[in-house]
Amino acid sequence: MRWLIAMACLAGSATSLAIDTDAAFDDPEMQARYEALIDEVRCVVCQNQTIKDSNAFLATDLRREIRRLMAEG
Repeated sequence: MRWLIAMACLAGSATSLAIDTDAAFDDPEMQARYEALIDEVRCVVCQNQTIKDSNAFLATDLRREIRRLMAEG
């Protein structure tokens, strides 16, 4: 029983970890635009999961690339 409770706690804590750990944009409008974009773009590795929710390496690269492109204008 204790093992089952421990596993449930671990599973619940894993979903609360942040995937996008990069610093936020200084401009709140740009940050909101970035959040909207990564919430729309789908990860090609994960089935029907956004790159915002995916922890695949490709999703991390795509988030980084979107951030870079937005910073460059």
